Amino acid sequence: IATQMFKVTVHLPPQLSAVYQSGNQFAFTWPAPTGQAYQIEYKADLSASSWIPFGNPVAGNGSILMFTNSLNASAQCFFRLRIL
Repeated sequence: IATQMFKVTVHLPPQLSAVYQSGNQFAFTWPAPTGQAYQIEYKADLSASSWIPFGNPVAGNGSILMFTNSLNASAQCFFRLRIL
C-alpha cells in the first residue's frame, strides 16, 4: 500500500478592506497573504473584451497592500484585482 501526503492551502478571495478618495487620488487596500500574487487590471469601458494590466504583479506579504491612482476628471476607469 503506497501513501502520499501533501499540504493544500486555500486562500479566500480578496476583500477590499478600505476605499479612499482624497482630492484627485483614489486608493483601495486589501489583506494579502504571504505567497499569494495579485495583478491590478483596468479598462475604460466595461463592454471591452479584455482587461489591461496596471503595472507589475504584486506579491502578498502577510499584511495590507494598497493600490493608489490619480483620478482624471474627464475619464472613467474600472479596476479589478486578479489573483495570479
